[in-house]
Amino acid sequence: MAGYDSMGFFFAIFRVLFGGGRRAAYPFCFVLISLLSLCQAQDAPKRIEAEQIVGLVARLGSSKFAARESAMELLSLSDEKLLPELERALNGLTSDDLEVQIRLSGIIARIKNDRKQNQIRLFLRSIDRSETQGFEGWRSFSRVSNTSRNAKMLFLMLLDTYPELVFAELTTKKEALDKARDIAASINEKNMNLIGSELPDALAMLYCFNVADDLTDRSLERLSARTFGTAPFSPFMNDPQSKKSLERLMSGWSTRIEEELPRCLMLFVERDYPQAKEVALKMLGSDKIKTESIGFIRSMQAIYRFGSQADLPVVEKWLDDKSECINIPLQGFGNQFAPQVVYTAEYRDIALLVSMHLASEDFMTEFPRFKPHILWGFSEESVLLPLNSEVVRSNRIENWKAKRKASTKI
Repeated sequence: MAGYDSMGFFFAIFRVLFGGGRRAAYPFCFVLISLLSLCQAQDAPKRIEAEQIVGLVARLGSSKFAARESAMELLSLSDEKLLPELERALNGLTSDDLEVQIRLSGIIARIKNDRKQNQIRLFLRSIDRSETQGFEGWRSFSRVSNTSRNAKMLFLMLLDTYPELVFAELTTKKEALDKARDIAASINEKNMNLIGSELPDALAMLYCFNVADDLTDRSLERLSARTFGTAPFSPFMNDPQSKKSLERLMSGWSTRIEEELPRCLMLFVERDYPQAKEVALKMLGSDKIKTESIGFIRSMQAIYRFGSQADLPVVEKWLDDKSECINIPLQGFGNQFAPQVVYTAEYRDIALLVSMHLASEDFMTEFPRFKPHILWGFSEESVLLPLNSEVVRSNRIENWKAKRKASTKI
């Protein structure tokens, strides 16, 4: 029965239509409320019980179409609690019950999908950062990413392809590294079949790399660099909803890798990720950088763009390095009538430009050919000087050192 909350409404109708007092209205109101309750009861979907399932499944195989449809309709009202009984019934079917299998499998799939969608809604709405709603992998994923809703959405992108990473926590570094190797094997197989890796593949590998921490595998590092640097992951790095969480994951990855550093640097610079500086600093600290001039230039350009004054000590270590990194003949910088002149750049030239920039000093007088670059901050042309410009180089570097020394005493 609808209850007495609606009684006042029916009293008012009765008095308007028939007149009379409150007592005379009681029978009329009770009749109306009873009819309303009966209609509501008829409209409410029926719920079936566990003991009905065997009989209803048997009716799915009836020779009568109406019986099959009726059983299907009733079984479709099953809720999640009946899922074990439904799956037992499905497993008990024989190969002769093909139509029954198809119908019952569809019902089970719908219930599981409803359960999954509800689980996802509760997970995304939860304000308790430790609440997993059964997605136990969130415990390890949130440690290496962050606990924002956007990070949760990023995490759920693994659900269909790598459910084991969503429903189970990665508890050890070795477990994470082993899983990264499994993912790598899958990526290699897709590449061999000319399919190419998918977004969840790259994301799963990135996640496992972060959990693996200092455990590493050089072949995996090379594969990850190639995978992250190509579609679909590379363009996804600029997704506005995922970028903050991805930056945290990419930072963890970049600080651990030793292979393919120039490729990684290019990836971060192109995607406007501040982690480019971390890779640049690592490259500058390697022994190879003294013989890899292009690596030195790109590292300094990345620091120019993403660095801060705190990075000055690293950059200024190169102010005395006279190693040549550029040597090209130019026709007077575009003047076809000017004589051809050999222009050069040394490590110390680039270090001086980056140092002055990080210190927020005006460097245009020292580098009048400065040319900005949309990706790398400045073009290599900015630091070129004619061959045999030792006096110019020495003077401006000594002046800068003196200025820096005076500023540190203040």
